Amino acid sequence: MLAFAAGCTSQTPQEKEVAKLQAQREKDITELQGAWKPVKVEEAYKHSSSQEKLKQGTVRFVFSGNDLAITEGRQSELSTFTIDPGKTPRQMDMAHKTKKKKVLAIYRIEEDSLVICAGDRVRPTEFKAAKKPDAQVMFFERAKE
Repeated sequence: MLAFAAGCTSQTPQEKEVAKLQAQREKDITELQGAWKPVKVEEAYKHSSSQEKLKQGTVRFVFSGNDLAITEGRQSELSTFTIDPGKTPRQMDMAHKTKKKKVLAIYRIEEDSLVICAGDRVRPTEFKAAKKPDAQVMFFERAKE
């Protein structure tokens, strides 16, 4: 009887894959939690304010649950985010809560560093700054404060 009951709980290959993907999603969301500060931004455009903001050291990305607050000094923009670690490279969508704007991105987490390559209209396929599609690569380290 026990052998029969044990056999009933086995998962199909599809169920195993779904469970593995869900476990990776939960792991990545856990690793994203907290404050991240940008240390480098790569852009295809030479006249951008991103590098200046980076030098000021006031920009933070703060992940909390499925929420993302992007702060710059005293200003903050709130978004929600979803991830798909089953894609290669891993994908992230950020949806602005008030502007109804969605940013399509790819991401990579390595211990206390995070890399996000984001585009406005098209999801980037590699971690490379480009004009077409418009994409910038942001390198973060976990904030120590």
